[in-house]
Amino acid sequence: MQKSLLLLCLGCTPSLFAFENAKVLPPGVRNLTVRNVMTSISGKTDSAGVTQPLAQPLQKDLTFKKMVNNEKGVKKTMLQAFLLHEGFREDEAAGTYTADMSGNVHVIAPIFAAGITERWTLGMAIPFYQAKMKASVGFRASKRGQDFVDRLQQPQNNQTESALEAADKMNDAVGQLNKKLVENGYERLESWSGNDIGDLTVLSKYRLINRERFQLANMSGVVAPTGSTQEQNALLSVPTGFGVWGLFTGFSADTYLRSDLFVNQYGKYTYEAPDSRRLRLATEDESIEVATKATSFKLGDLYEAGTSIQYEPHIGLLAGIGYVYTYKEKDQYQLPNNPAAKEKVEVDTDQQAHTMEYRLGYSTVPAFQDKTFAVPVLTTLEYKQVIASRNALVKNLISVDLMLFF
Repeated sequence: MQKSLLLLCLGCTPSLFAFENAKVLPPGVRNLTVRNVMTSISGKTDSAGVTQPLAQPLQKDLTFKKMVNNEKGVKKTMLQAFLLHEGFREDEAAGTYTADMSGNVHVIAPIFAAGITERWTLGMAIPFYQAKMKASVGFRASKRGQDFVDRLQQPQNNQTESALEAADKMNDAVGQLNKKLVENGYERLESWSGNDIGDLTVLSKYRLINRERFQLANMSGVVAPTGSTQEQNALLSVPTGFGVWGLFTGFSADTYLRSDLFVNQYGKYTYEAPDSRRLRLATEDESIEVATKATSFKLGDLYEAGTSIQYEPHIGLLAGIGYVYTYKEKDQYQLPNNPAAKEKVEVDTDQQAHTMEYRLGYSTVPAFQDKTFAVPVLTTLEYKQVIASRNALVKNLISVDLMLFF
């Protein structure tokens, strides 16, 4: 459960530029963009690319073994003996936790850029997140679970007190789970909401080639870990950053088919710096009553490539359609003496996604250049649709940008 929502970070952080291009600002010209990004999330894909409910990590069986482990002393011994005598296997499920979960994320990102020279533009973005996770958790007893309670209640077993206690615990399985969570320093499994800033991005864009039909630019920069990572004690919290320093570089090329129509192709690589943090040593067998340890780790590096065709006639219309492929390498944690915890924290942390993107907007820049409009403003509506993914959230992004030049 600890990392079930960590993937929210990837794909929600807005880039400095939406549809990529090789353009730079003229020297002395600045712009301020206010980007609004909205998305709703209810599922994620597994390692085979099959969509699973977002709450799937919470939908766990309550086995008789877990019930035994929740007891202590004489009660634990008596319960083990009763299960053995009555033919209940410890790996059988007394019931299953049911859960429903969905999330909404709204990101507002002011983006400032300035033309330093004819070839060089500097930019900076700091997103602000508003996130809500809605969750409801229940419990459904299995036939074997009901058989267990029924047999405890039989007079010959002389387990009346234990039967009542077991029945009460099964009827209040969610309450017992929340009690165990709180006793181990976690917050209760309830709906969550929070606001926080994301990771600060500083970008340098340098145009290497500027020809009539072809332009090429390098884009490099740094991502500072100003955002918050997922709170280990709040399982439903939404992280707003990766928690590590990132360095990225890439190239963007525009090939003009005519003066108002061009094809863009780009590629970008982001290196995630190693770091350390305290980690709960959860395993497949036990994810709550576990120790914590300061651990070195390295998040997987990110790769992104895309292509688009964009139409920008002199009348001010903006339109485009594109495709983006993203890939994240597997995370690596230094846990040489605990292979079970290492496997748990690293599993399914490699991700990939194929996304289609669509753009429609209007710019007054041509009219401003013709001196028929007083203010150079650009506004766009973009829609990004994930068409296939692996180990990633199932989400579509809607963004509305307002850009002012001055």
